[in-house]
Amino acid sequence: MDSLANTSGKLEGAFDPLLGMYWAWNTGYIQLKMTGNSYSGGITRPFDYHIGGYRVPFSTSKSFNILTANQFVTANLDSLFSSLPIQSTPNIMLPGPAAQQIFNSFVSTFE
Repeated sequence: MDSLANTSGKLEGAFDPLLGMYWAWNTGYIQLKMTGNSYSGGITRPFDYHIGGYRVPFSTSKSFNILTANQFVTANLDSLFSSLPIQSTPNIMLPGPAAQQIFNSFVSTFE
């Protein structure tokens, strides 16, 4: 969702804040939400990432076309999950450089 959509005041239907994907007027919508546990070496580490933001320089909006003959979109999520900073930063809830980096990793998963 780009900056215009974030600031247009359309807060109904799929954009209703009660659906849990909207922070506030000054931060906008959450573009990607991931919550779970990482298991490694017998240790469980919880993580919670709410990735979003529409203001430069930490915008998490990207427009691109995906051409597909069979109407399916493939995403390699292994690369996204392996790039998450779960050990050093298990929670990201605001726009910023770390959120933008995760968003960029997410965008690169589409084939």
